[in-house]
Amino acid sequence: MKLYQDSVIDFAEDLYYLKPGQTIKLWDFQKDILTQATAKDAAGKYQHDISVISLPRQNSKSELSAILGCHALFCGGYGTKILTIAVGSESNARDIIFSKAKSIEEDLESKF
Repeated sequence: MKLYQDSVIDFAEDLYYLKPGQTIKLWDFQKDILTQATAKDAAGKYQHDISVISLPRQNSKSELSAILGCHALFCGGYGTKILTIAVGSESNARDIIFSKAKSIEEDLESKF
């Protein structure tokens, strides 16, 4: 099985489902955001203590947050860093994040 610890992009495009049977195909700007948020230095430590995703409404903030959260959950987290995903006051965003985590978990379980 492929290891995803070092590639949030591969993780997302292989395991993050938009709907049953269809994984996400990230746009270049989304790949840039995820790559920068999880960038490491030469020693293998994360370059950023804080990454902020600020986009207008309906531009994939919840999806990107869910990808980061699920990647941390299923691929060993981000070392000693605490991952906090703020979703504002909309419960819809929270529901998206938890439902995506559940679908990734079910997909991973089916592969073992």
